[in-house]
Amino acid sequence: MKSKSTLPSENLFVDILPDSLWGGPNPERSLSASPVFISRFKGPRTNPAMLSHDFWEFSCLLNGRMALQHPKGNHVLREGSVCLIPPKMGHREESPENPESIWIGFTGSALDKAPFKEVTFTHSEALAEEAKKIWLTAQRGHSRIGIELDGLLLSFIGRYIRCENDQEDKGELDIISKAILMINDRFGEEISMSDIARELKLSLGYFHRAFRKRTGQSPHDYLRQMRISRASNLLLQSSLPLSRISEMCGYRDPLYFSRAFKKTKGVSPSEFRLSATIPA
Repeated sequence: MKSKSTLPSENLFVDILPDSLWGGPNPERSLSASPVFISRFKGPRTNPAMLSHDFWEFSCLLNGRMALQHPKGNHVLREGSVCLIPPKMGHREESPENPESIWIGFTGSALDKAPFKEVTFTHSEALAEEAKKIWLTAQRGHSRIGIELDGLLLSFIGRYIRCENDQEDKGELDIISKAILMINDRFGEEISMSDIARELKLSLGYFHRAFRKRTGQSPHDYLRQMRISRASNLLLQSSLPLSRISEMCGYRDPLYFSRAFKKTKGVSPSEFRLSATIPA
């Protein structure tokens, strides 16, 4: 557990929750989620080294800005940021300012099967307000209030998971929208899905899965669709030679263009153009 000597300020008091809140020497703590401590602190963060502990911890930033460092990276948190730190994960907070946080350390099996092996983040001012309510409840210090804290914490965990998933879905949605715009803008160039995935800082496998999830088709199929659609319009609305249309639509080999066109439309480019000029 965090100790006074390793926390951001020697004036910080970590509110260790006594077993008396759960009924005395044989506490009836929830096996799913039960708080170990709930602490609120405002002030600079200057820990020289990373800390770790055997329980889960939520860090909820009520106001200000600070950096959270952990073995996988360095994240800047702002008002409304909530992060979840798994057990035994080294971490440190750093800020020369006076950010205000609520820390909730807890044990339980609620997250044992969830994919939270690393530090995760979400941003929700409403969730940060919920953390404040849990802290205020803990301050009442009444006997047997622990059962109520367990319930509030379990609800908080559920809301965090929902917010984190929604944020992940939105991030995925935004990045696939960007990929679609890139394909729309550059379908006439020699582009590859590997190039697009690299520019978006995604693995090729993840890019393919996310793209199919969003559009219902692979990025290759979407690119071919864009190229053949553009070629169809040019065949109908211009007298450009097939070699030029092929080049304008990203096919440097006219024969490959003809095969791709026929595979999609069922007829060759020449037949497609001819059929549109024959009177009905």
